[in-house]
Order: sequence, then structure tokens, then C-alpha cells
Amino acid sequence: MNFEPIIKTKLEHFKNSYGIESLPDNEAFERFVNNSIMRFHQPDAFSTSNDLFFKICVGGQNDMGIDGLAIKVNGIIINSKQDVDNLIKSQKKINIEFIFIQSKYKDKIDTGEYGKFIDGVVDFLSDVHYEPRNEKIDSWLELKDYLFDDEIMIYWDTSPNIRMYYVYMGRWNENEHIMAKSEKAIQELAQTKVYNEPVIKYIDSSSLKSMCDDIENQFSVVMRVIDSFDLNEVNSVENSMIILCNAEEIINMLTSQDGIMRKTLFVDNVRDYQGNTDINSEIMETISNSPAIFSLLNNGITIVCDSLMPGNRKITMRSPQIVNGCQTCNVLFSAYKNSLDLSNITVVVKIISTRDNNVTNSIVKGTNRQNIVYDEAFEITRNFHKNLEEFFYVMPGNSEGEKYYYERRSKQYLDNPKIKATQKANLRIIIQSFISIFLGSPHEGPIHESTLLEKYRNKIFIDEQSFLPYYCSVVMCLEIDKIFRQNIEKYRYSITYKYQILLLASEKITGRVVPDINSKGIDDYCKLLLAVATKIEDFRNVVDDCISDFNAICNEWISIKGERYRSAIKDNQEFTKFMMGVSRGGKPENNINLNNTQENLRGKVITVKKDRNDFNYGFISKHPDDVFFHEDDNPKIRFNDLVGKDVVYKLIDSSKFGTSRGKVLYVVSND
Repeated sequence: MNFEPIIKTKLEHFKNSYGIESLPDNEAFERFVNNSIMRFHQPDAFSTSNDLFFKICVGGQNDMGIDGLAIKVNGIIINSKQDVDNLIKSQKKINIEFIFIQSKYKDKIDTGEYGKFIDGVVDFLSDVHYEPRNEKIDSWLELKDYLFDDEIMIYWDTSPNIRMYYVYMGRWNENEHIMAKSEKAIQELAQTKVYNEPVIKYIDSSSLKSMCDDIENQFSVVMRVIDSFDLNEVNSVENSMIILCNAEEIINMLTSQDGIMRKTLFVDNVRDYQGNTDINSEIMETISNSPAIFSLLNNGITIVCDSLMPGNRKITMRSPQIVNGCQTCNVLFSAYKNSLDLSNITVVVKIISTRDNNVTNSIVKGTNRQNIVYDEAFEITRNFHKNLEEFFYVMPGNSEGEKYYYERRSKQYLDNPKIKATQKANLRIIIQSFISIFLGSPHEGPIHESTLLEKYRNKIFIDEQSFLPYYCSVVMCLEIDKIFRQNIEKYRYSITYKYQILLLASEKITGRVVPDINSKGIDDYCKLLLAVATKIEDFRNVVDDCISDFNAICNEWISIKGERYRSAIKDNQEFTKFMMGVSRGGKPENNINLNNTQENLRGKVITVKKDRNDFNYGFISKHPDDVFFHEDDNPKIRFNDLVGKDVVYKLIDSSKFGTSRGKVLYVVSND
């Protein structure tokens, strides 16, 4: 157990970083291993929030002997049927991989525990299931069944892969009982004639240490060089050169101990692998048919590293990051996996050694501008985000003295052990939480940031806007994640609906509808939110109240719509409207005082008519009673095109009328 002290240190850091210090080591170790292995497969898997991580951690009662479970489609860990549909729509063909993990904070493998794990995996992958299951495993089974639907199977590129990890703290020696159980499982799965042969990995303390180093890119790469020349001297760049090397050297760098591609090498690349595009197909064709001219046709790759040392026709790099050339690397790796001959292929590699984030950012931007890339890759380079990062830095933090940080670039604060994972937010978290809370669209919270950025391009990250709502969104998002993480069993169901609960919490705290993001009152609204969200116990009480309200709203929704709508909640705009309608109008004593003339409300105009004196009047949709408004109170409003538009309004002395009466202030949108 030479590496046990190092793993124990990493485990303690994980517990502190994620706010789970009170968990026993064996439970924390399960989460630590699940986090490590999943990030090994997809470095940004949990960068947006923790709901996917909670879903992957299936250990507990009726867990079938499985501690961690995930399904990858085209290299991405999926979370819903919608994820599958989106991948099929964008990439046409799909490759499926099932990942199963059992982890034990012990120095020996228990044959009985291992047998339970193997049997559970076989049961999960079979057509008929016999073992008792918990809700999390059932949700993964539902996704598995969807992938095996006839309408989805026509998009399969190959049979699904299976990867099993058994992790423990000892040192691996082949055990004939363990190997026999593994072989039995392989044979049982082969009989289904559905899956490729499973890969079973026994991860001991040494292998786990190496895996953690890979995730953090704390490893060195030695490459043999055919030829090289130094580049000119540049400030903040310790060393730089261009080399020519054989493709096999690139493969050695790309391949992890597990035989899969080191995805962590591409964290700073603005584009992920784009699949079988025309350009990538041409690269593969060159590899197959004209390998000698590969370096003439290909732009090569660009690597940024912490240190670069040449010598004896070799170069040694520490902590490399491939910032340009993701497509080339993926196609080369695919060719290698398909046993194509790479011996005659040479690759041009530009290598820059620097620890300056600004230099790295400039290299990323400069080396990718000639290609078509997603706009969000360059969004963070705008001054708005640089200033927002500084704004986060000067804000005081929560009541326990913990500050919050905008991590504009991946791993920006990795070298600062005092900054916990629970204190950092990236672009994805900011967009998703902001749109959920301040634009009232929690059903869009889980959507990828590129889609949200395009849809709300003229509404978010505008130079004239206040930074406070963005900061406030992050505070609420990180704090609710912390609450959920500290008591997973209690909040197991609520985690899925985090964004809905945050929107309810914002209005419960303030007693007001969220004002327009560009209004003068937005900062005052945010200050009301922060006064509660930064006080942990106060915010926990609000969250608990909102969860209770949310559960009641869900029950009312299902009673009206029917049982089949139970699953149509998380990403359903209709449910969001229903939720806020009930919250704002159905329980006025808990949310909004309907007689308060100072609060801004939102609603949609459903009717406009003429009264007997030829004056305009209309109704704004509101639960339980629609709101009446009249031309007398709104002489400057154009009534002829109001129907169907969203408006912001205030209520006026409703006691004088048979129904609530509103004063329309201005039109919000044309939706």
C-alpha cells in the first residue's frame, strides 16, 4: 500500500473541497472514486452542477452491488432521453458505453462483494431483471431501455461497450477466484449477442494514484523527435519550439493506462471532437491511402505545457495541454484503435512552455481563429467576463467567509488549494443558473451553454448590465448544491429539480417577481437575495420550504394532467408556467401580497375588448383569478397589439373591484 497515504490525502482534499467532511471515509471514498473515474472519461462531466454526479452515485440500499453507474453516448455521459436525441440529431450515428464501478476502502478484494458486483452488472445488462433495485438504478435502466428501442438502435454504429472498474486500496495480484467470476460474467454477456466483450479493470492504490495524476495532468511525456527548431523569445514564455515526430509518439501521449484517450489533454481546446465530418474523413483517408504526405496536408497540433526540456533528440513535457489539433488527434487515435499502420506518418507539433494564463488564452484564440468554432469558446475572452471575474473576486462571500470565484478558464485556480470546488463557477454554471432564476426559465437550465448563449445573445452578458445578478445566480446555485451534497438521502428527489427550486426560492426570499434584468431595481432585488443566500442556515430553511411547495405543485400538476405527466416536469416550459402561476397566485400568503401596489408582477395578456363607452379593457392571465386592467389606468398603452404579449404590471387597490385590477407598466416581450 505504498500509495495509500497519497490517496488518503487526496480523499481528504476531496471531502474538504466538496463540503462532505462529516461523511465516513468508506462513503466518501465511493464518491471520490466515482468522481475520479467519470472525470477520467469526461473531464467536464460535473462542471455545470452536481445533479449528474448525484445520479451516478447509485450506492446504497438495493444497489445491486454497484456504487457508480453511467452511460456514455459518443463519449459524453448522458443524463436524459433528450441528450440521446440531441446527439443523434447532431452526429447521426451513436456509440454506447456502459460504465460500472464498485469501490472499497480496503486493502484486499472480498470475493463475495466482487461476486455481487459482477452479478449486478450482468442483471442490469440482461433483458430480465431479478435483483431489487433503487430509484437511481431504475432511472439508468429507463435510459438503457430507451437506447435499445428499435427507433434508436437503427442509429447504432457498433454494439455497446462495457467497462467495469473494481477499485480498492491494496496492490493487485491476480486472484484465481476473482478471475473466474470475471470470466463467467464475460461468457454470460457474450451469450446475449448484444455487447462487445467487456473490459474489466482492477484498480489498486497505485493505479488510482496514476488516474488522479492523469485527471490533473500532473504527468510527464517524453517524445522522440525527428527534427526540431526553436522559436523566437517571447515574454512569459520559458521555451518554445516546433518539432516533427512520428504519429506513434502522439499516440503514446494520448493513451492512458486504461487504454482510452486522455480526454484531460483537451480541456483547453475550444472544440471537442466533431465526429465523422468531411474534414475528419479526409484526414482518415490520408492516413489510409497517402500516409507519407500527412504532414504536408495537416496543420498539426499545438501543445501548451508547464515545462519543456529538449535533449538527445527527445523532448520532455510536463503537464501538457493540446489547445489546437483535437480533430487530428482523435482521428489518429481512431486509426490506431482500428489497427491502421501509423509508422509512415509524421506530425508537426508546436510546443509552448508557459504558466501565464493570459498567454495560454491568446494561444488558444490565435490557433483556432482560422477554424469554425462555437462562439462560447471565445465568449470568455470578452471584457465583460474579465470584469465579471474581478467583480467576483472583490465580493465578500458568505457568512462563513468563503468567497466565490468565476473560473473563466478551466483549472484556473487548480494551483490554489485554499479554493474549494464548491467556491468555483464556470461559464456554464453562470449561464444556466442565471437563465433559470433571472429569466424565469428553469426548464432550460440543463441545456448546453452554446445553445443558451445563442438563444439569449441579446439578453445576457450585455456591457451595460449589472454584474450583481450573475454573481447572485452563482451564489444561489453553489449554495443549494452544498445543501444537497451534505444530505443526499434527504434531497435525493429534489436534486433533479434544482433550477425550479431556485426560481421559487428567489421569489420566496424577496416576496417579489424577478424584475427585468435591465431595470433600475435589479440590484436591490439581488441584495435581498444575497442577504439570505449567503447565510447558510437561513438559505437552507428557504430551500426546504420551497421543496415542500414544489412537491405540492407537482402533485397538483399530476392530478390535473395525469400520471403520465409525472416525467414531464424538469424540462417542460408548460410546467414552469404552471408552477409560477400556482406559486404567485395560488398561495398569495406565502409568496406575493396581491394588494401590494409596489411590486412588479409578470403575466400574459389573454384578452382585450371595448366596454360600452368604447374604452379598452383586458385581462392578464393569473391563477386563480385573471387580472383586469383598463384604459383609464393605462392611457399611454397601445391596446390594439397587446394580446398574447408578456407584460410587467402593478396591482392597484383591488378592494374596490370585483376582481384584481392591474396597471400595465410596459411590454416585456413579444413571445
